[in-house]
Amino acid sequence: MKRERSAAAAPEGDAHAVARAEIARLFQKGRYKDALKQAKGLFKQTRLEADRALVERAYACRALQLGRGGLFDSACEVVDNLLDFGLTAASWSRELAWLLVRAGKSEDAVRVARGIGGVEAAACVEQAVADWEVLRPDGGVCALGEWSGEAAVIRSALEYALADQPERAFQALNPLPWRSPLAEWKYLVRGLCGFRAGDMETARSNWSRLDPHRAAARIAHNVLRLAGDALPPLAEEQIAALETELAGAAVTAPIRALGACAVAGDWLAYPSRLEAVQRTLWELDPRLVERLTALALPLLVRHARTLPRDSALACVEAFTRAATPLPIDPAWNRLWAIVWDGGHAEPSGMIAHWGRYLEDLPAITCLDEPARALVRGMVWGRIARAFHEQGTPDSLAAARDCVEHSLREAPAHLPSLRLRIQIEDARGDGESLMHAAARLLEFWPDDLETLLLLVDRLRGRGDLEAARARLAEARRLRPLDMEIEALEHEIISQRVGVMA
Repeated sequence: MKRERSAAAAPEGDAHAVARAEIARLFQKGRYKDALKQAKGLFKQTRLEADRALVERAYACRALQLGRGGLFDSACEVVDNLLDFGLTAASWSRELAWLLVRAGKSEDAVRVARGIGGVEAAACVEQAVADWEVLRPDGGVCALGEWSGEAAVIRSALEYALADQPERAFQALNPLPWRSPLAEWKYLVRGLCGFRAGDMETARSNWSRLDPHRAAARIAHNVLRLAGDALPPLAEEQIAALETELAGAAVTAPIRALGACAVAGDWLAYPSRLEAVQRTLWELDPRLVERLTALALPLLVRHARTLPRDSALACVEAFTRAATPLPIDPAWNRLWAIVWDGGHAEPSGMIAHWGRYLEDLPAITCLDEPARALVRGMVWGRIARAFHEQGTPDSLAAARDCVEHSLREAPAHLPSLRLRIQIEDARGDGESLMHAAARLLEFWPDDLETLLLLVDRLRGRGDLEAARARLAEARRLRPLDMEIEALEHEIISQRVGVMA
């Protein structure tokens, strides 16, 4: 009873914080489509300005993600939705300005840039539109000024450069003023003339002045890459000498040797090489040490799962003695829990380490409280699953308690909500199962699997009206699904039979 009162007393703010933390996690993983869906649902409920900014950011990130992936038509659709929703400084970026111009939305880009009020934002749009005039003279996107004439000058100069007529190319550039947003392209033309003549010094000298965010720089980079041109590689001794002069010690060679140990699976030799590398990286930037640990951990865990148990434990133990722990796992309990959850699975060891990790969480400062609550919910959920997998009456009772802990910390955590249903099914408690399913649908109303489960259970106990109502929700999600349609006909026939 005490547990039920605690859950009922949880404020709505907890669910809101958990939802925002889940959206932040989706952003971090690059799952912008899912982040957009959840952010829209959250904003629809709260109408808070902070949640509106999440929706806008998700639209922008999804559009850029599609554009980078070559799905330009889909990116344009998302851009249209973003403009309808409202584009502000919260999601503005140079790359988004370029995408707007490519999508033929330069006037919207101009309006937003002027609304933001920053000189940099306005210049960003101006440059994007001007570059597009050069790249697509028939694009009809110019909205900030009549640059078609200046763009024609650039294209003419480029044609002369490609025809190996550098004098005429330079003459063609003369009318172009340096204050023009297209003046940047002068460096591309001059460098191209040098490149065509085999004068790489002239080419590099001019192309090094290009703004790396603009189209001219991308063209220059691709020309060099396709030509296979690169600066002559430095010898190992030269690299080491340069690094020693700058950082006080060689960096590249020791890191390369460390990486070779990891790839070869020589994790017993890894710690002795790691200590010197960590000292050097720590002096350069402590974040590099954390990055080194983060890169090593997946390789270490994968290798440990291929070893006999004693060798795996010795391998992980040697690593944890030498490596710098991540801020999110200061005592290595998270790593040990993952190791015990792998090929050498031992539920008691895994549960013990996850329990110790829960004790570590209050001191982990890299997580804010909403994120910390979500992590606690996820950990309790994993412990609950471990008990559930044992399948005994005592372990199922323990699993039920643990999943309740999980849902108190993270009420909307979908894996824990689903696990609660599975636990009640294993316990044979039909009423509690239906309560758990309804609880899941409060947070995830579009979960088709749970909707159909409720339909089946409601039919089984003869509540045909409620079963048909739940099935209508499923039909809304899958209106053309033939199995759902057949199930609806069965329920109607069953109702007719009862009435007869």
